[in-house]
Amino acid sequence: MYTELGQQYKETILPLGHERLRRLSDEGVGFSGFAHIDDSYIIMRNEGYYQHLILYTLNGEGWIQCDGVDVKVKPGDVWICSEGTAHEYGLIGSNWSILWASLDTVSRWRPIYDIRHQIRPSHLGSVIHGLYMSLIHASEEQNFNSDEECRHLCELLVIYLEREVAARQSDRRDRAVQLTFRELFKKVSQDPGRNWNIQALQDECDHSYGTDHFIRLCRKAYGKTPMKVVQEIRMQRAWVLVSNTKLSIQQISAMTGYSNPYAFSTAFTRRWGHCPRDVRALS
Repeated sequence: MYTELGQQYKETILPLGHERLRRLSDEGVGFSGFAHIDDSYIIMRNEGYYQHLILYTLNGEGWIQCDGVDVKVKPGDVWICSEGTAHEYGLIGSNWSILWASLDTVSRWRPIYDIRHQIRPSHLGSVIHGLYMSLIHASEEQNFNSDEECRHLCELLVIYLEREVAARQSDRRDRAVQLTFRELFKKVSQDPGRNWNIQALQDECDHSYGTDHFIRLCRKAYGKTPMKVVQEIRMQRAWVLVSNTKLSIQQISAMTGYSNPYAFSTAFTRRWGHCPRDVRALS
């Protein structure tokens, strides 16, 4: 492990040894805290690091390297990294505010092994930061409301960290849906002239979805309905054929699924802002 901390490095650590915070250690929450960095900062860990890591970017930007790939992280991003995964991370620019939780390799955090490492947006960073502040106050304040309230704060922190890890499961399902639609629309790209409609798309889909669910999933994956995606694929192919071949407009309209050249020309002009004849003249 290599660590480079600049003189402006300011770090606050959860006092896990405090009696009121001992529950966190019992749940496998290890060295955790938050920091503000104004100058040089680099952390390098090899495969011998035996804790999972969840790290949030609160402000500023940083870089993270895992498996030889460098990624920039920005406010609102979370990075999840399983134990034994070599990694490096550090500051980009003039400042970087981060919050992290090291997690022991206990059964509660076992799903992180499936993640290995991942960077994605998350809204939980500021929520967990607030819990950290409350827990630090609870450990310092002699007249804190009650040990019971502190116990609830610890439970909340564990719940939110679990939620962050569990979000990976929905991410996995989302990627599976995206892969399904990617394969489906690859078939459309290979035969854009086919009479594609919702039923034909569903028939070619690798999974059986009800029509409404099928449309909702496509909207989530592509931001548009299945038939809108089909239309875009057809128009992309039409542009290539119009600008790079001498095929007639009638031939191209048939090859891209339009029953007559007029409907094709209208759709082409609406999509590209120029009619097929003008595009061909400029090519």
